[in-house]
Amino acid sequence: MKSQQLLHLQQEFLKSLHSAPTPWLLDQITPADGFSGNSDEVLRLYLERAMVRTVDPLVGIFRCCRWLFGDDGLHALLKRFYNSCPGEPIAAQPLAYAFIGFLGDLNSTELAAHMVRAMPPGIEPYQAALELALLDGRRLWAQLAPRRVSPGLKAMLHRFHERHHRWARPRLDRGSRLALSRFDLLQIEEAVMQLRELTQLPVLDDVPAWFLLHFLPGAGSIEIQRLSPEDARLLSGCDGTMTITALCHQESFFGASTADTEARIVHWIESGVIVDLQTELTLGKA
Repeated sequence: MKSQQLLHLQQEFLKSLHSAPTPWLLDQITPADGFSGNSDEVLRLYLERAMVRTVDPLVGIFRCCRWLFGDDGLHALLKRFYNSCPGEPIAAQPLAYAFIGFLGDLNSTELAAHMVRAMPPGIEPYQAALELALLDGRRLWAQLAPRRVSPGLKAMLHRFHERHHRWARPRLDRGSRLALSRFDLLQIEEAVMQLRELTQLPVLDDVPAWFLLHFLPGAGSIEIQRLSPEDARLLSGCDGTMTITALCHQESFFGASTADTEARIVHWIESGVIVDLQTELTLGKA
């Protein structure tokens, strides 16, 4: 396994080759026997393969973008992205987040030229591209984030029914993510998985809605659920900073009783979304 320093030097070397290789370097290249091209063509093939090795992992990460742009469109955007920052960053995860930022800097005209799906009325291509790229990024985070150690369903339910349970602080798993979107992420997920045929991006009829992306350890996959405004508000408070008492108090302003709010918390515990009820401070552990 190469060290980070060696990888960095390798990427800096590739960057210099992309900018302007010096004549002395071209003089050192000897084409193999039977190859009709010159040293410039040899270098071009080498750099092309280096680019493929760097961006190839992103093809598997950006499945939603691949559905939106098609194979040719996504590869064209990845090549343009690579040329704008050849070789940096190195690892696939930060490279993926850098690609999302790259798409966010492009305008609708540039993005629409590569799309194979139609835009619904009132939606700009840059909104669709960034939405699906962010969905891919959230899926990556949900998959790679280290799992939070849970005491288990039985122990959590027992703790919940203890006398002082209302001072516990519910927490989601580290990979769970809430997303507010005007697009129907469930239909998009089904289309990407080839369970539904869509030619146009699906949008919600009324207002943006909240969705939960949750990793299922048993299945090794990501589940997407559409949330009610009440559940989205409740789960957004399950970050280890609000006690059950505080959550019940918060929901009382929206007409929910303490029993109703506690029943919803139990539901999300049994669903495996709330994975811990913290009672002590754990400094340095998010």
